Amino acid sequence: MSLTDTSPTRRPAVLFALILLAWATSGPLPAAAQTSPEGEQTPVRLLAAAKSWGYQLQKFDPYKLAVSPYDMLVIDYSRDGKPAGALTPEEVDKIKVKPDGERRIVLAYLSIGEAQTYRYYWKWYWGWAFGVLSPCWLGSENPEWRGNYGVRYWHEGWQKIILGGENSYLERIVKAGFDGVYLDGVDEYVDMVKEKRNARALMIAFVKAIARACSRAQARVPRRASERRGAARRRVLSRGHRRDREAGSVVRR
Repeated sequence: MSLTDTSPTRRPAVLFALILLAWATSGPLPAAAQTSPEGEQTPVRLLAAAKSWGYQLQKFDPYKLAVSPYDMLVIDYSRDGKPAGALTPEEVDKIKVKPDGERRIVLAYLSIGEAQTYRYYWKWYWGWAFGVLSPCWLGSENPEWRGNYGVRYWHEGWQKIILGGENSYLERIVKAGFDGVYLDGVDEYVDMVKEKRNARALMIAFVKAIARACSRAQARVPRRASERRGAARRRVLSRGHRRDREAGSVVRR
């Protein structure tokens, strides 16, 4: 899949959610999250200002992504869905900087309504013998996308994979330094309503739990030196422009 500024999805009207790790909560956005010293660009501000975005989940090159022009990128946390192919924090940092030196939002794709056979959590025997060895939360295979299985997302076993502790899917994304997650499969409740009459409410509760986990996880991750240096440079340039204007001239840098 090549980088594109459209948003290909597995279903005609797939629902998704964007959760910024810096401020995600189950309630209203705190006013404090929208401000920062010296006009520093926070993820909230960057998202609000974004005018273009790219989407690529397979066969991507971090260095090619870094030179793309988009204000926001949605990519996989791993080149192949496995830990060995996971992007490093240094690679994510490079992707966050556009060719003109400005900051961009980088979100990690995360499917919460379907399990995928190429992910690190998949056990090779789950698909054997008509699924008799599979966990109780695993549903049937998506006939349109082989290797993708619906999940009973309200089960503790699946939720533990997504947000259950230091080795969870979400924790891997946070540690890599992504700004947030792009949730796919949120519309799985449409299929699961046959099993659970309150499937929609259960999905809403799951998304809220992910938001709360994002907020807690982000609080534990220290800001990296590269981000501090970038913010400091922007503050210096901003002060420089103000001094130039006060002196009656603007110096281009």
